[in-house]
Amino acid sequence: MQNLKIDWIFLLLLIILALPNNAEASAPIVSISASVNTSEIIAGSSGTLTVIVSETGGNDWIKNPEVTVQASSPDIAFPQISQTVSRIEKSSSNTFYFSFNTKKTVPSGTNNIQITLQYYEMDLLNIQTYGPFYKYSTISFNIRPSVGSLYIVSTPSSAELYLDGAYKGVTPITIPSVSTGSHTVVLKKSGYNEVSKTINVENDQTTSISEILILQAGSISISSNPNGADVYLDGNYKGITPIIIPNVPIGSRTVVLKKSGYNEVSKTINVEYGQTASVSETLITSAPIYNSGQNSKSASVSLYGEKTDVVMGENVLLKLSAINIIGNPIMHVQVIIIPPNGWSVTSSEFSKSGAGQFTTIYDLKPEDGSRDIEVQIMPNQIGDNFEVKGRIVFYFGDDISTKEDIPLNLPIKVRKEPGQTAPAGSADVPVKAPGFDMISEIIGLLLLAIILKGKR
Repeated sequence: MQNLKIDWIFLLLLIILALPNNAEASAPIVSISASVNTSEIIAGSSGTLTVIVSETGGNDWIKNPEVTVQASSPDIAFPQISQTVSRIEKSSSNTFYFSFNTKKTVPSGTNNIQITLQYYEMDLLNIQTYGPFYKYSTISFNIRPSVGSLYIVSTPSSAELYLDGAYKGVTPITIPSVSTGSHTVVLKKSGYNEVSKTINVENDQTTSISEILILQAGSISISSNPNGADVYLDGNYKGITPIIIPNVPIGSRTVVLKKSGYNEVSKTINVEYGQTASVSETLITSAPIYNSGQNSKSASVSLYGEKTDVVMGENVLLKLSAINIIGNPIMHVQVIIIPPNGWSVTSSEFSKSGAGQFTTIYDLKPEDGSRDIEVQIMPNQIGDNFEVKGRIVFYFGDDISTKEDIPLNLPIKVRKEPGQTAPAGSADVPVKAPGFDMISEIIGLLLLAIILKGKR
């Protein structure tokens, strides 16, 4: 009986060994499926690869399945590239998760991950191991660049913009498709301090920058002898001397000093950053204009003395004349008369405007020809060297930029009596009768003779 049992076992072994392939008789059916957590990954971000290994209907389980992954780009990195389990049962599956990171430099577009599965099989009796066997799969997904945009403005505008050292244009400006992360923005404009700023660009966001540029400026201190000269800086009126002009842009600047009765002074100076440039000028008296006019390119103006040698109590009579040349627009004229200190203008057309100045304003059309204004001035003292100062300021139409300012001066004499003059500014002095000194001397001699005769 025991021998019969041994025979049956031996017969069974023979049958098993007679089969064509024990592994094939019990081989599991293995499949791989894979997916990425999103179909599009933003460059610089991370993702997750999911791999499912399944036994889908074979006669045996899967032994020691090991999944290995490898990306097509070196800019895609897996912290863990391989995972394994001891077995996967029949009609079962196991899920493997692989996280990965992408660099901002990863190529945009389609990227691939290669998946390799290594596993083993068992014979019918689970005694002998066969393998290893391999299966392969590839998963594709899309990489999109991580970008935002920049919007940059400056005060003043038209500043040159450099992004990470590369010129991009002038402000205001929008720069699209800027890679996310830290960037350096530099603003440059001639005459202003350079601005450098580090900014952070976020994905799909617009980063706005607004900068006020600091003027590279100095100042100018201007004085004149005498004071009260009109100051023009680069053609723009700034006030009267003495004056300090702040916030003057650096570089070459032109200072012009004007004062009625004095020659105009023009000087070019260099203004340095944070420094004060100084201008100090002595004005030279201009030659007076006697009974003659001045011609500009567009008009003729003059100041005539009809009666400038007067006796105290008489009016000084002057005539101001302006001619608008044919072809011009309407001429807007302002006449200013500055008599000697204490004198007054008695003409009805003039009104006092303060500080001893008298003024009138009128319009003159070309077809009107000329306009003459008589000026009567009442002196209050005698002298030879008085001076009446005049100014005619005019422009044409609505363009005030054509304004011209012409000084006109006349000397005046004021006498005590006709044919008699007195020093300028002298007071009224009583005049002695003719021969009075001689009579006094005779009377004195007679008194002396009487005294001497009495002593005898």
